[in-house]
Amino acid sequence: KRLMAKSVDTVELKAAASAASEAIALDRAREASRAKAKYVEAADWLLILLKRESEPARRAGLQRRLEEYLDRAEAMQKLSKMKRRPPLEPSPPPDARSRTSTAEHYFSADELFRRDVARAREVVATLEK
Repeated sequence: KRLMAKSVDTVELKAAASAASEAIALDRAREASRAKAKYVEAADWLLILLKRESEPARRAGLQRRLEEYLDRAEAMQKLSKMKRRPPLEPSPPPDARSRTSTAEHYFSADELFRRDVARAREVVATLEK
């Protein structure tokens, strides 16, 4: 009975190794979404083996490898989400006043600022009464 289980384990271990190899190749090729799917497939095969394994040392090894594959799958998920973000829109061109650095524009902006500060002081004085 154990001989039959070992042959099944070998098939599943080979399937996990094959999926992991493909995942690594896709990862190196920077194909995040496809690599993620292969890492998850490899982890699924390892989970099946882990459920059947009774030897503690081998269980620990399978568990460690399973966690590595799932961690890498999560990283691939984040990468694929980053790639799907729309590109940032370019900043609007600055207005004419900010492009020129003349005394006239400087003081007009300064005057607006002073007016805003004066209004803010009035509001604060009203609130403090």
